[in-house]
Amino acid sequence: MDSIKHHKFHVEYDKKLKAEDVHFSEFEHEKDESCDISFKSASSSQIDQSRLIVRKVYKTNETSYFNEKSDISSTYFQDDLQQEFLVKSKKIEEVNQDLRSVEWRRSYLTLGVECLLYIVMIGHVMLCPYTKVEESFNLQAIHDLLYHGSNISQYDHLEFPGVVPRTFIGPLTIAALSYPFLYINYILDMGKFFMQYIVRIMLGTLVLAAFHKFKEAIAKQYGSMVSLWLQIITASQFHVMFYMSRPLPNTFALVLALFAFHYWLTRNQRMFLFTSAAAVIVFRAELSILLGLIALGEIISGRLSILSVICWGLPSGFWMLDYRIRALLYPVFGFIVVYSFLPHKELRFIIYTIPLLNVAAARTCAHIWNNRMHSSMQGVLLHFTCLHIVLNLCATALILNISYFNYPGGYAMAKLHLIEKGEKDLNIHVDVYSAQTGVSRFTELNSNWKYNKTENLPLGGVEIMQFTHLLVEWPNDIENSQLPYLTTHSVLNITHGYSHWGLDFSTFPPIQVFLRPRILIMKRNLS
Repeated sequence: MDSIKHHKFHVEYDKKLKAEDVHFSEFEHEKDESCDISFKSASSSQIDQSRLIVRKVYKTNETSYFNEKSDISSTYFQDDLQQEFLVKSKKIEEVNQDLRSVEWRRSYLTLGVECLLYIVMIGHVMLCPYTKVEESFNLQAIHDLLYHGSNISQYDHLEFPGVVPRTFIGPLTIAALSYPFLYINYILDMGKFFMQYIVRIMLGTLVLAAFHKFKEAIAKQYGSMVSLWLQIITASQFHVMFYMSRPLPNTFALVLALFAFHYWLTRNQRMFLFTSAAAVIVFRAELSILLGLIALGEIISGRLSILSVICWGLPSGFWMLDYRIRALLYPVFGFIVVYSFLPHKELRFIIYTIPLLNVAAARTCAHIWNNRMHSSMQGVLLHFTCLHIVLNLCATALILNISYFNYPGGYAMAKLHLIEKGEKDLNIHVDVYSAQTGVSRFTELNSNWKYNKTENLPLGGVEIMQFTHLLVEWPNDIENSQLPYLTTHSVLNITHGYSHWGLDFSTFPPIQVFLRPRILIMKRNLS
């Protein structure tokens, strides 16, 4: 009877082992895909599925071992069952270790790419530290908040208010974040211009914090590989990384837009409406087009009702049509089409759409990467995918090189302080072109000097002759012998700026950037 019983048990147990082997073969396939971090990132769903299989296998082994142990008196069969159970348990533990290793390596890779974004942002600040006229209001406001505080009579805004009223909310935020570094600057005596670096880095940090939240929502909706490619594409591009540290109203609006996109993708309707309204009302009204199209799509999909918008008291809506990339692109294309009817066009006006467009590109790159082994065509596409990152980097290097020479006013002011370093009580006039191409209150380094930006002073008039030094735009239509003030002033320096670029295949790199005279630094003659 015992032999018959043992034979039946063997048959039953073999069936269970075969069933478990099927589970393990499926699990091994999932494990191999998940652990191959060098070629393919494991998604959260794969890891969760693998862990579920582990729990099932562990439970099956544990139950079969202890239940069948009680029915069998033979020590031989008990030892056999125990050995099988130990082998399976060891295999489960090895797989768990592999999965933990995948998660650790993936987290380190994500952290590394985020650090890369921060380094690239700081690199843009260091290479192009000066600002232009579009950034003037916010930058001067931050300076005055830091250095004049409540003494509003000293604010640059009173003398040069601009044609459009602006909000101080953005400058207040950046000034508050930068204020601790003001004391560090006093102690280290790094100079006032050091604070312009700090101010821009603080703004870039704020944008990257918003981008991090946006990236988290993308990872949740489309997978970690899409999120990774999104960061790589963004880091390799010029415009987002260049503009994220520039105190433009569009940059402050971009912070709220990225948070709004995050709340949209995570279906937090109330917070989306709040951030959308803040971005539209406080910073940039044109965002109402993009966010309004998103709201329209959300209402059509039934995920947002008009009544809820009215009850929450906000003018915008939220969207989440489905998980397809097309849902991201509909409002983007609509916004660009509508905004294209405006006569004055600049890329910064549509800067909010670039992160969403990059998501579509990242989704495509991730799909090609994940399927690179399926066919030779996928391998070819992968090479083009990597090539497009290289081309991004080349374009970024070219445009950054051009941008470096696009701020002659800032470089002329720095050169003046270097030339006349030992002089005191200088009275300097900065013309309009110099003020528009880099001169700011952060560049006014000597507290004993007087700086003046009064516009429309008559050429050679009494007022202009009161200044000891002049920053004057190089005329475009006269020869050197006809330069202004040559009879009354001496030329200390000629600052060159960007003129154009061209191709020269006899050199490397073949793209050449050409400069021409832009600003004259002139000193009044004593006699």
